[in-house]
Order: sequence, then C-alpha cells, then structure tokens
Amino acid sequence: MSIRMIRVLATAVFAVALAACGTGAQNPQFSVNGRLLSVDLYHSIVATEQHKYERTGAQVNWSSASGQRRLANIESSVLRELVHDGVVEQLAAERGVVITPADLEQALAAAEAAFGGIGPCAGDGSYPACLTPN
Repeated sequence: MSIRMIRVLATAVFAVALAACGTGAQNPQFSVNGRLLSVDLYHSIVATEQHKYERTGAQVNWSSASGQRRLANIESSVLRELVHDGVVEQLAAERGVVITPADLEQALAAAEAAFGGIGPCAGDGSYPACLTPN
C-alpha cells in the first residue's frame, strides 16, 4: 500500500471519527481528497452488510464481543470501499473518463445477456417456477 493511499485512508478515518463527534448536522459528511461523502451512505452500507451477514444464517449478537469484532470488520471494509471508490472517481475525472447513463445501460445489458438475463425466468423459461400450467 502506497504512502498516499495510507494518508487518504487515515484522513477518511479521521474525518468519519470527527463527523461522529460533530455538531449533529442533518447530513454529516466526510471527504476523500476534498470530495464529500455522506456519513448516511456509510451507515446505510454498513447496515446492508450486517443484514447480508445475518441472511447467511449465522447467529450474531452485535452487542457481544465477537459481534462487535464482526461489526468493526464490516465498518472497516465499507470505509475502505468508499475511499477506494472516491479515489477511482477522482482519477477517472482527472483522466477525462466519463460514463454516461447510456454507457451504463449498454454495459448492464451486455452483462445480463452474458449471464442469461435477470432472474430465473429470463433464460429459456425452463425453471419450474417459470412454467405455466396447460
């Protein structure tokens, strides 16, 4: 990991910690190289990751020591991902890389086609839930 990346990560961690102790603003934010990111987004992704973990069938008490360790791992992972995404967006902007909604739709359509469409009925329709009674 480069010195710059460590500085970016440390700055983001500090900003999140500072925002948590902040003035109680309606939408507190932290920044990656000056680009603002919402703390609400961070909390939303953390909650989603917690739910994903619970859906695996694992029994977890988020208040226990092991639950707190698991939560800290999730929070750390989400923070790293937000910082990574922020840096990638900044580098893309610096290099003039622009993704239009049409580009995104085209890429999504290509991915859907490559994987047989969306949902169990998108392919040939032979999935039992897709069959209609005669």
